[in-house]
Amino acid sequence: MKFILANSTKDEHGVQFAAHIELPATKVEIRTATTEMKLDGLKKGNFEIIGTSLGNFENLLKYMPLSNVDLNELNLLTYQLEGFTQKQSEDYLALLTDREGVSVKDLINFACDIAADKYDFWHDDSDFADVGRHYVEDKAPNLPDVILSNISYENVGNDLQVSDGGKITDAGYIRNFNERFEPTYTGNNLDELLSTYTSSELHTVKFFSPLFVRAYQSNEYGECGMDDSLEVLSSYEVLQYKDKILAAIEREKLGTEKERGLMVYFDRNNAIEQKVLCADPTVEEYCGELWGVMVTQMHGELTAQEQEILTDYFVGQYSDGWGEGLEQRPIKVDSGEIYVSFWNRDNFLIRTEEKLKQDFCGQTMGGM
Repeated sequence: MKFILANSTKDEHGVQFAAHIELPATKVEIRTATTEMKLDGLKKGNFEIIGTSLGNFENLLKYMPLSNVDLNELNLLTYQLEGFTQKQSEDYLALLTDREGVSVKDLINFACDIAADKYDFWHDDSDFADVGRHYVEDKAPNLPDVILSNISYENVGNDLQVSDGGKITDAGYIRNFNERFEPTYTGNNLDELLSTYTSSELHTVKFFSPLFVRAYQSNEYGECGMDDSLEVLSSYEVLQYKDKILAAIEREKLGTEKERGLMVYFDRNNAIEQKVLCADPTVEEYCGELWGVMVTQMHGELTAQEQEILTDYFVGQYSDGWGEGLEQRPIKVDSGEIYVSFWNRDNFLIRTEEKLKQDFCGQTMGGM
C-alpha cells in the first residue's frame, strides 16, 4: 500500500514537505520518510496522509483516519493485510460495513479477528430470505414440503438477525457482526506485535509431542504378525530405537518436501506461510525420553493465534497425513518390528521446547 505523507506544519517559506512511502516498511524506510518531511520522528499530529494507493483495499479509505495517526500502527495493519488471501480481504472489508468512528487500533483488531476466523460468515446469503432458508435447512433438514411451503424465510431471517446482531454485507451474512472479542492489540503491545513481522533473523522453533510405539516380537521363524504378542513401549524403552526411527522418517521424505518440509502443503494462513520457512518431523531425546519433534525454521515470532493455527496443522499431519503413512510401515528391530505414531487420540499434546521445559522435564509421561 502506497501513502503520501506530509508535514502538518509548513516552514517559514510556506513549504509543506512530503514523502512517499510504501507500507509495510522497515525502520530505515520510515526514518528516511521522516527526514524527507523535516520531522524529528513521526508522532501523532505532526504529519498527515495526503494521498494513498491501497490496491485491493481502496474501500478501506471509508474507515481509515487520515490525520492524528500513529504510523507504526498503520505499518502493523499493512503487515497484517499483506498476508490476507483474497477471501480474507473481502471478508475484512465486509466486516467494516457501515461502522463509524473506527480507529487504526480497531482496524488492527478486526484484521486479527479475521485472521483467527472468529466471525461466522454465511457467504452465499445475500438477503434475509437466504438467511432464513439457510437457518431452517441447517436446523431442520428433514421437514416435509407441506411445512416448508408455509414458512416465511424472510421473517425467519429477520428474527435471526435480531437475535444474532448479524448483518447482510457484500460478502454475505455475518451472524456475529456486532460481537467484539478480546483485543489482540491493546495499545500497549505495538512493539511486540510488530516484532513478529520485522525480525528478519531465521531461527529454530521446535514443537514436541509424545511418541506412541507398538512392538511385535518375532516368532521362532523370525516372522511377526498381528497374532503375536503386542507390547506398548514407554518413551524410555523406545529410546534404544532412535536411530532406526530416524532412518524410517528419512525414508518417508518426498522430493517435493526437500526445501520446505511439510510446510509445502500448508495453505491456511498467508502470514504464517511467509514467516515459517520449513517444518520437518524428527525424534529427539529430551529428559531421558524419546519425543516426536517438529523442527521449524522461521522469521520473527508467531502470535498466539498463529501458533494455534500452525500446531493444529501439525496435528492434522500427524493423524491423517504424513504421520498416518509412517505409522503403517513396520520398522525392523532385533526383537521383531515396531510401529511408530506421532499421534494418539487419548494422550496427545504438543508443546514448544520452552513450554516442555516448564511442564515435563523430570516428570514421567505415563501411558506413552
